[in-house]
Amino acid sequence: MTCFSSCSSSRSSSSCCSSSSSSKTSGNKLDLEIGDIIKIHRTFYYHSALVVGNDALIHVIRTAAECKIGIESFDIVVAGCRWEKGNDYDNIKTPLPKEQIFQKAVSKAGKYDYDVAKNNCDHFVTECRYGEAFSKQVNNELKKSFAMGAERMANSVCSSSQNCSCKKDDNVQSDESNRIV
Repeated sequence: MTCFSSCSSSRSSSSCCSSSSSSKTSGNKLDLEIGDIIKIHRTFYYHSALVVGNDALIHVIRTAAECKIGIESFDIVVAGCRWEKGNDYDNIKTPLPKEQIFQKAVSKAGKYDYDVAKNNCDHFVTECRYGEAFSKQVNNELKKSFAMGAERMANSVCSSSQNCSCKKDDNVQSDESNRIV
């Protein structure tokens, strides 16, 4: 098991908060309900947590020995960083009833087999809220990595080929259906 070093475990808000925000909060704690997802902005990513009560969040926590799911106060989890309500998928997925979200989240408390690509804090909160684990944050990063890798591979193939030319070849048929995009 590999735990990704997260600011929620270090409690060092000055070193992990995104410096691009002028205000520390973009939401109002009073507007949060049980089952709401919040996104806490860190330097290079956001950390997701789920509201489970008055001033209580459940989220993935990294300790010295393991990763686990635990409940902590809002202020401890947010650690002074900018945050926002993150129920972004409500327009395309139906959230489970609040009681079911709460039960599912609390039942997962304890040791957590963390994997940054397959089982991270986004996966945890979306599984609890929507009944399906997914991470748009990971999907976006994988798409960027794939695109960069494909571009590097194409450049490598082109540079290693003696007859490669980026100029238009007049001998090639210009039928639109034969184009590779």
